Amino acid sequence: MDCPSAKEVDRLKRSFRQLDSNRDGMLDLQEMTGLLRKGNTQISDEEIKTLFWEINRSHTGKVSFNEFVDYIFSKKPVQRMTALQKKVKEIRAACDAQMADVDEVEIHGASIHEDLNGTFSKGMAFNGFPVYERSYPEAYLFYAWTADGKKQGWFAASRVPKSGCVERYKMFNPSSHAMAPHLCTAIWRNPAGKLDKLMFCAEVEADAWDPHCTAGSCLDEELWDGHIPEEMSQDPHSWGDNEEAWEHEWIEEPGEGVEDFGMEGYELMYEGAAAEQIEEEGAVEVWQDPDFPAASNWQRLVDMHPKAILFSAVRSDDAISQALEGNRWFLSAVACLAEYPAWIVSAFRLNTTITSSGAYAVRLYHPGKKRFQFVEIDDRVPTNDGSPLSAGISPEGEIWVALLEKAFAKFCGGYENMQWGNVAYGMLYLCGGGGAESWTKARGSGLWRYSYTKWNGK
Repeated sequence: MDCPSAKEVDRLKRSFRQLDSNRDGMLDLQEMTGLLRKGNTQISDEEIKTLFWEINRSHTGKVSFNEFVDYIFSKKPVQRMTALQKKVKEIRAACDAQMADVDEVEIHGASIHEDLNGTFSKGMAFNGFPVYERSYPEAYLFYAWTADGKKQGWFAASRVPKSGCVERYKMFNPSSHAMAPHLCTAIWRNPAGKLDKLMFCAEVEADAWDPHCTAGSCLDEELWDGHIPEEMSQDPHSWGDNEEAWEHEWIEEPGEGVEDFGMEGYELMYEGAAAEQIEEEGAVEVWQDPDFPAASNWQRLVDMHPKAILFSAVRSDDAISQALEGNRWFLSAVACLAEYPAWIVSAFRLNTTITSSGAYAVRLYHPGKKRFQFVEIDDRVPTNDGSPLSAGISPEGEIWVALLEKAFAKFCGGYENMQWGNVAYGMLYLCGGGGAESWTKARGSGLWRYSYTKWNGK
């Protein structure tokens, strides 16, 4: 199929937005399940999971709008496999399954967390993959992903999370394609991103040695008696030099290393509790608004979407969402104003990009002072299960609507104080004009009710 037209993209975007029930700009497995079950109630969970990961090519655990469109308008022609190709595919699948189906794996060479070295036995299943566990020191190897979708693969931790997402862990391997930990091809790293180049996971082969087998036995004179020839011996005093040379083989690549944070920082990073709070040298400090402090369930908008942006193409549809019912009057005014994108961009001081500090200034009209003023905010908003509670993120990752809503919430003294209003009043706060008036016909009579704005605030 050819590239989609602008009309087709708009139609798909409306459908995508309707499916995105948590308004995070992406579709998770649960939302995709609801879509597929509408068209085919007989489809199995395994078939849905296979299709989901086929669409989610970035392996983030959430389907972006671009992935959604790419899959629907894929240019790859459907080809029928020959009998030989089917047989080869079946053999490969059987081989992959056999390689992944091992009872025990062993961690070798772990240097950042030496306690992980040792044998792990196959136990329960988690996220559709086997979990390998060890009783002492207690540790688990399992397949999972982080809540933000930025990490997906095999994790090593002291416990298995209750849900599919992992929050605290010791080591992570980004081999999202691996069906078992011993099939990982990437380098293990800790929550701060430091690579452990010595650590690897290998299969423990079953029945590697059969003591009762006599076939192929060697002669007695071929057995090693423990004697080391002099030319093969080594001076113990030279071991230190050799170890130093060995260490030099594992120098950090540019961008791989992290600073030594000391024992206190090490304990914080031990299972990823505060890894993302550790600032890199020269990094911009993330600003938190002291006049409108975030509550415990507030999160940064840039952490909710893998490709968050301030603006892509300002559209009215982006302001329409299943927001809190009491806030829809204001978002309806925002949707009206989005018909004039230049005015929306100018409300952000013509800034069109994400700020590294998370600080933004948004222009609103003050009816009491009879002039425009800029409201300073950070990018944290109330959430529910990791998704925006009110104004959401667009399928392209745009966050301008949520920021504009937050600026007005701060202007009102809180989200609870901005509920229920008139669209005309919302246009006043966004566009200015001195005052707003509206006429509403009363139900059951021919009378009209006149209302107007009167400023009683500061």
